Amino acid sequence: MKKMKYCLSLVLVLAFLTGSFALAANDGGQNGRTEEEAIEIMVAQAPYLTALEELHKTGEKDGYPKHYAGCYFEEKAFIVLITSSSEEAKEEMYAIFNKDILFKEVKYSYNELLAKKAAGVKKLPRSLAPSAQIDEQNNVVRVTLEKKQQSKTLAVK
Repeated sequence: MKKMKYCLSLVLVLAFLTGSFALAANDGGQNGRTEEEAIEIMVAQAPYLTALEELHKTGEKDGYPKHYAGCYFEEKAFIVLITSSSEEAKEEMYAIFNKDILFKEVKYSYNELLAKKAAGVKKLPRSLAPSAQIDEQNNVVRVTLEKKQQSKTLAVK
């Protein structure tokens, strides 16, 4: 299990490094980053990724915290989505990630999004080859339908 966790972490870091350096190299300098800037951002994000990995591990088994709705990065800033801006909700997230996070209040918890994801795919005919992904940043479930080389994506709220 430790070996698998290490390999997964290594793959994620390598994929992230490759993507970040590609952005820096291919942007022509307008919005790109130097290699040093990309590394600085990755170093800043690493502790959050470790905490997020632990959260998903326990969340898949026991459910996610009541107010947790997802998270994302904006450069070095780590944005945690919560369904309530109460001190209780914030303290719960501080205990998971640390005090250096920003909050955004949204409508649906991650547990609710998981339920909507499962229900959305279950209701559709298999002939449409439905698949669903949670879009944490926008707090929606996106369902993709494919039929005879046609593809359509819908946002389910």
